[in-house]
Amino acid sequence: MLRPDESTPYIDRIERVTDKMEMIMNGAIRRADDKLAIMAGREVTRNLELFGKASGELSRETALGNNQPMFILPPGAHIAVTVNQSVAHAPCEDEPTRNITPERSPT
Repeated sequence: MLRPDESTPYIDRIERVTDKMEMIMNGAIRRADDKLAIMAGREVTRNLELFGKASGELSRETALGNNQPMFILPPGAHIAVTVNQSVAHAPCEDEPTRNITPERSPT
């Protein structure tokens, strides 16, 4: 998976264990041993995650991807949330409201 000059004994060991688990998983699939195939598949997944972390290819930033914020509030805007309390009154037509939905820029 890595060039020899980038590898370490720890990463080499993870690769060997992963290769063995993939062989076990493939054999279980050929024999229609679903239980063993699923268990080996889980180990392969864990080993690949461990390999990615050890090699630096997988970090929190790369795992989360490019997230977009759900809300973009203008400067000075605040959100108030009341949990488990009844609403004292519903907003009247006289109460001012602002639309804080960001405008879409032409692409």
